[in-house]
Amino acid sequence: MKLEKQAKILKERTRAFEKGKIKYFWLFPCGIWSLQHFISWSTNMFGPTERNEIHTVFYNTLYIFCDDPMSSQEIFEVVRNLLLKKKVCVSILQARIHIFQI
Repeated sequence: MKLEKQAKILKERTRAFEKGKIKYFWLFPCGIWSLQHFISWSTNMFGPTERNEIHTVFYNTLYIFCDDPMSSQEIFEVVRNLLLKKKVCVSILQARIHIFQI
C-alpha cells in the first residue's frame, strides 16, 4: 500500500512539473522560443533536469502546437523552424555516428 501511495504522489508531482514547464510557451512570446532559452528558464525555475526529459517536454509541446488548427500562423512558422532545426541536428549527429562506426 505504501508503494502504491508513493507511486501516486510521484506521478502527480511529475504532471505538475511538466505543466509548470509548459507554462513557458504562454509566458514568453513565440519569437524568443528556443531549446536553449527553455532549458535556461526551466533550470532557473525548477532546478537541474535530465537532458532527455527537458528535450521531450519542449519538442512534444511544439508538436502539439504544430497539430493544433487554432495555432496562429506566426506560432506555426516558429514551431516549424524549431522542428526543422531539431531534424538538422539529429541528421548531423547521425552522420557523425556513422563516420565513427566506419
